[in-house]
Amino acid sequence: MSQLAMRTRAGIFAPVALVVSLFIGLFPALSATALGTLDQQATGSSTRWYYIMNNVPLAQVFTAGASGQLDRISIDAYSFQSATTAPLVASIYAVDGSGFPTGNSLSSASVSQTLIPGTVSTVVFDFTSPVTVASGTAYAIVFSTTGSGEYHFENATTVPAGAKGVKPGSGNVGWQNYIDTGVTPNQTSFRFATYVTAVPSPSPSASTSVISDPNLANTGIQETDVFPLMSSGLMLLLAGLVMLLLGRKTATHN
Repeated sequence: MSQLAMRTRAGIFAPVALVVSLFIGLFPALSATALGTLDQQATGSSTRWYYIMNNVPLAQVFTAGASGQLDRISIDAYSFQSATTAPLVASIYAVDGSGFPTGNSLSSASVSQTLIPGTVSTVVFDFTSPVTVASGTAYAIVFSTTGSGEYHFENATTVPAGAKGVKPGSGNVGWQNYIDTGVTPNQTSFRFATYVTAVPSPSPSASTSVISDPNLANTGIQETDVFPLMSSGLMLLLAGLVMLLLGRKTATHN
């Protein structure tokens, strides 16, 4: 092959490689997950613990401080004597006028018992189907499990407004506030945190519409139609460069 042909081919491969690298570089940006920012949190040194077991749940009520997509919650917990045989499940519910869970679960997530140690740790739940929450509205996180063993939760001493722990009512029917005279405040609350991804409102003058990618359902990420257009344009450019390369190669052989 002549030096001219080699230089020509090298000159074509360079922009092709550049375009390919730029195109591939878009994928992390499009598929990256971005969990919400901390919204509500109850903290403090624990003086008591509370437990759940098979078909005996507990619930944490909170009031959303921000509107958006609730995509993560956490609670400080541990597996009692490491004897639990089923995952710990967290389900989000609306609350009724008394501040108790009501209706059907809005979304659920679980953490395997094998990932929850026998010492206090922060257990994180990521929701593949985020819940749309509104600032100033109360919601409940119901924690439950099946099988044998217990999960214990730590109580909080610094509690955000509108947060409270609730437990099953008499005979496991309905709900009641979890009052414990051995702690301050007497109305218990567990050490929990919620994370919300704000969903920006589209500008009235915006010419692009906001669409949701179901593959990003647990992130709260929104994409606009500019990304498909960019991807299509880069693919067309790449195809054109490849065709140019093939044409030059054919001409060289001829």
